[in-house]
Amino acid sequence: MPSKLYKILLILGIAAAIIAIPIFVASYNPEKQLEVSFLDVGQGDAILIQTPYGQSVLIDGGPDDSIVKRLSEDLPWWDKTIDLMVLTHPHDDQTS
Repeated sequence: MPSKLYKILLILGIAAAIIAIPIFVASYNPEKQLEVSFLDVGQGDAILIQTPYGQSVLIDGGPDDSIVKRLSEDLPWWDKTIDLMVLTHPHDDQTS
């Protein structure tokens, strides 16, 4: 294959990829569902609710900071925020 034709095909391939990737990203719409995770935090469980709209709700955090490790496993790397935390009752096994 001549060098000039190879360069033209390479440039056309790169241009096609540059055009196709944003179109794919813009049109990609994964099915969104409510996700509920029960996290063992020692005495009892914490509950992590992730809504289809991207909010995260944590119910009861446990007696220590072990919830932080569990949340790092269950939350996506680009969104490590909790939008709402609910404390069901003020005992040592629930506060965090």
